Amino acid sequence: MSSQELVAVPSCLSEALDSGIQRRYATSKMTMRVEWRDYITVDPNVCHGKPCFKGTRIMVATVLEFLETGERYQDIKAGYPSLKPQHLQAAIQFAREAIQSGRVTAFQNARHAVSH
Repeated sequence: MSSQELVAVPSCLSEALDSGIQRRYATSKMTMRVEWRDYITVDPNVCHGKPCFKGTRIMVATVLEFLETGERYQDIKAGYPSLKPQHLQAAIQFAREAIQSGRVTAFQNARHAVSH
């Protein structure tokens, strides 16, 4: 799967990004623009082709879920010591680009749950 293909992200991520979640996690180390392609890869042989941080099996969606629930970088790092602030920024940029480009697939279960 290339970065040009469809990517599934949590349905409420758009609202989280719009509410400024990236600013909440901004630190002096994260103010520099990070290129997400330097940190994230999609390999069909790793985590079933889900976007992961390079050199790890840590899925981008996992980090986005932590950010969505308000976890702080220090708390995320405690569970995933290899992650740097730039990884979080890359995850947010990746999700934003996926949403803005229209290359996002919706979770059918979430859509079904909302409509019933």
